[in-house]
Amino acid sequence: AMGGKNATRTTMRGRKAAVVVKVVDSANKPVAGAAVRVTGKGLKVGARRTTRAGTATFKLRGRKGLSIQFRAVKTGFDPATYVFKVR
Repeated sequence: AMGGKNATRTTMRGRKAAVVVKVVDSANKPVAGAAVRVTGKGLKVGARRTTRAGTATFKLRGRKGLSIQFRAVKTGFDPATYVFKVR
């Protein structure tokens, strides 16, 4: 299983912010090459692949109350989903 609960909670209301997602396995080791997709109302962001360090960076513009969903998939691992709510 992949985990991805390492999203940094920053204020991103109204302006673009770099959001770094780290994908790790059940032993907390980085997962390289996982495809991470971002979805949320009004967001137009393509998927990114994680680096050797297991990270993928997205530039996102958040609005208060917006829920942003990150979904990571890679063959051989269970998919992982993390939902981030903009404050």
